[in-house]
Amino acid sequence: MIRVLVTGFERFGKEPLNPTEELVTRLDGEVVGSAIVYGAVLPVSYNRSKRLIQFLLENIEPDIILSFGLSSQRTIVSIEKIALNYAHSRIPDNDSVVLKHTRIIENGPLALESTLNVEEAVKVLLDNNVPATVSYHAGTFLCNYVFYLMLYYSLHTSRIVGFIHIPYTHRDVVEILRRNESRIPPSIDYEKLYYAIRKLILFLAGGF
Repeated sequence: MIRVLVTGFERFGKEPLNPTEELVTRLDGEVVGSAIVYGAVLPVSYNRSKRLIQFLLENIEPDIILSFGLSSQRTIVSIEKIALNYAHSRIPDNDSVVLKHTRIIENGPLALESTLNVEEAVKVLLDNNVPATVSYHAGTFLCNYVFYLMLYYSLHTSRIVGFIHIPYTHRDVVEILRRNESRIPPSIDYEKLYYAIRKLILFLAGGF
C-alpha cells in the first residue's frame, strides 16, 4: 500500500490546544483508498523534531508527507509553496531554544519548492467546501523548519512533500471562550477539514 505520513504539532507555549495534533491523531491508522496513513505529533522543538523526523522517514519510508501547522491568525487553509533554509525567531521553542539567523542545513539550498502540486491541492479542498489558498511564506519558526527538513531529506526521491497551515477550528474557539480569553481568532469547521484532507490523500494516492 501507499504510505502516507501526516504530522502535526503539540501545543506551543501557553496556547491551550493545537488542532493539528487532533487531526493527525485521528488520521493515524486509517486506510484511505490504496493508502495507509501514519500520524505523528511533532514536538515544538528544533532538536527533538529533527530527530523524530529522521526516525519517521527511516522507519515508515513514506511515499507522501503532509505536515500541518497551526497559524492562529490565518483565516483560511494555506498550502505552502516554498520552504526556506533559514530559522529565526524572537520566541523560544518548547525547550527554551531560540534560533536567530541560522541555516537549517548548513550547506543546503537556500530554498526548496514543495513537491506537492499546491494548486491542485487547493482545488481539492475548495471542491470539498474548505476555503484554501496558496501561500508563499511558511515563516521562519518551527513550521518552516519542519517543512524544509522534510523536503531536504526527500531530495532525489519521488516523494510528495507538502505543508499545510490551518486556522483554529470552531471547536477550538469554543474552548478558548470557555477559558474566558478575550480573543476570538479566525476558525473553520473541523469535520469539513478532516474529510477534505481525507479526499486530498485519496487524490494524491491515486497518482501512484
